[in-house]
Amino acid sequence: MATSMLSSIEEWIKFLFSGVGLAALSFLGARALKGRSFLRVFCSRGRAAWRVTDVTHTITILDPSGALATMEKDYNIKVLAKNLREIRDSIAPVNQTKILSTENVAYDRRESTRVGSEWQYFKTSRILNRGDEFHYKIIRELRNCYPDKDEYCDIYLYQPTNRMTIILIFPEGRPWTYYHGLVYKGGRSEVTPVQPKEMNFDGSLALTWELHAPKVDTRYRLQWGW
Repeated sequence: MATSMLSSIEEWIKFLFSGVGLAALSFLGARALKGRSFLRVFCSRGRAAWRVTDVTHTITILDPSGALATMEKDYNIKVLAKNLREIRDSIAPVNQTKILSTENVAYDRRESTRVGSEWQYFKTSRILNRGDEFHYKIIRELRNCYPDKDEYCDIYLYQPTNRMTIILIFPEGRPWTYYHGLVYKGGRSEVTPVQPKEMNFDGSLALTWELHAPKVDTRYRLQWGW
């Protein structure tokens, strides 16, 4: 049996070093390199086109019932790609929001997702290239988003970010009774070490939550009761 196995191995070695065997190895090697090249292209296309250096989400609740509010997203980004002509922004719930105004970007189109949110695409005011710094702002109206006694505001982070600040401004006559910051990732939640702080914002009671180097693909939740 050992002699038979040795004979088979010798036959395989002869085949590999034959013209047919070398051609087969060359073909398989080319296929492997092609696969690796495709992987590099795919990863390059999937790479973030910009990095957020600083973003502030300001939610202003305009009436004590929580039926009307605004959300202002103020971004400073550094471009990581060539010929960037648009940025995208995620929003939910879709049927309770509308764009009020923008700065340095213009609404272009939208794309629904399977989880009840949508991507909204905005044309930039100029063509951006790698290394450019760019500032833009999007202000939306929110309707019937905070009607309950216990409420929360979720920010899902999908871009690399250096610093993110969430400011929640309360209406006159209805302050919070409690608050805390949570982070959700992989279906699990935990209280973050850095918690929101109380502040006075132009005469109104507010909470501010500043996070340095927050994690991508993570949901940050500011929860409160009133």
